[in-house]
Amino acid sequence: MGGYISKQELAELELEPIRQAVDLSHWQDGVAAEDIGTVPSGYKYVITEITVQNLGAASVIDFYNATAADQAEANHKISVDAKGTDTTVVTGIKAIFTTAISNIASVCAAAHNLKIHLSGYKVKA
Repeated sequence: MGGYISKQELAELELEPIRQAVDLSHWQDGVAAEDIGTVPSGYKYVITEITVQNLGAASVIDFYNATAADQAEANHKISVDAKGTDTTVVTGIKAIFTTAISNIASVCAAAHNLKIHLSGYKVKA
């Protein structure tokens, strides 16, 4: 289609002129809720890609816009079905986190079974 930009994308760029890369990695140590990173005040994280390297059984990983202590349903953002003993890559998403990023994995029997990598943008709010 060429190098065209939609009116919506242009409006977003005008509202959010400062963007920096976000690159977060996290080893999941068990089924318990865990924190991945806190969003700095005055910014939001727009996660556009999630990669999960899974050394164990298949797992569903839920991500929350909150610390691990506040994983209420209202804070749920996105879930990833991670294949067992394989790498799962999710692209083409736009998950916005304004407080923190935490997660919980449905199956994670041993420490460091899942390596979770999030990438995207840090945008000035």
